[in-house]
Amino acid sequence: MKTTDIFEKHEIEIPSHLIEQVEVPVLTGLQAQGDVIIIPIKPGKITGLERVPAEGIAVVRGENGGNTHWLDGGS
Repeated sequence: MKTTDIFEKHEIEIPSHLIEQVEVPVLTGLQAQGDVIIIPIKPGKITGLERVPAEGIAVVRGENGGNTHWLDGGS
C-alpha cells in the first residue's frame, strides 16, 4: 500500500508537491501502541463480534490535537 492509496481511500486531499510515494507497512498480528492493544482473531473463534468495516473505524479518538487510533478495514 502506498501513501496515495490511503489518501485516496479516505478522500484526503494533499497538495501534489507534498506527496511522496512511500511504502506504508500493513501490520498483522498482535499490535500495541500506548494504551491501545489490537488482538486479531480468526473468524468463528468468538461469537457476537463484527468485522472492521471496509471504510475503517476510529478505535480511540484523539482529543485536543492528539492522535486518533484507526483500524483500516482493507478492501
